[in-house]
Amino acid sequence: MIGILSYPRSGNHLVRYIIEYLSERPTLGCRGASGVVTSADIPLYRRPSVKLLNKTALKAASPISEKFHFSKYIPKTGIDRLIFIWRDPIECYISHDLGGGNSGLWEQKAWTPKYVQAIQLTSTDPSSRMHQNVLYYRAFEGPRLFVSYEELIFGNSASEITKISHFIGAPHDRLATFLADIPTFFEASLKSPVRAASSHSHPRFYASRLFPKNLTCLQQSFEPLLNVGATPCP
Repeated sequence: MIGILSYPRSGNHLVRYIIEYLSERPTLGCRGASGVVTSADIPLYRRPSVKLLNKTALKAASPISEKFHFSKYIPKTGIDRLIFIWRDPIECYISHDLGGGNSGLWEQKAWTPKYVQAIQLTSTDPSSRMHQNVLYYRAFEGPRLFVSYEELIFGNSASEITKISHFIGAPHDRLATFLADIPTFFEASLKSPVRAASSHSHPRFYASRLFPKNLTCLQQSFEPLLNVGATPCP
């Protein structure tokens, strides 16, 4: 079984879609604190909003991978390969932990001292969880693959998709079909087209909307993690 590890809002859904399309095998969702995959996080082919998947083949096939947001939930046995997805930690933090487009507090021009203090306190746990994910990936002894969210969405998408395809051993014809029309497949994967239309428009969509002093605050909180994407462990 392949483990797909990423902090929330880092592209796990899209990578699962790519895998389900290329392999024609289902992907499992996240385990909760109980260690059981939650009923709400179902294989993507079962979601009405997700398109262009071979639902007949997927329904008959065994799962190929399982999704994890935090490394502490990965079981000690059963995961023999690992895909690690990395997104700019500040983008993840604002999008997931501060509510992204659902809250305007993070976007106000000048954060009050009280809000800055709250940010510094609340960023400690996400920073720690992101760091633990990085450590897990670097210590993983089986075959592993580093996927860059920014490269997948805004850079050389074809290269990242091809890496994923080769890693999972997908048929060449499935890969060729996907690469021939990447925008259509990306659109078919969307859970929330409205949300994606904004945050997928620029690699630093959230950071670019921050007042400079506020951005400095977050850069200080996440400083140890800011270069992970630039220097991934091979």
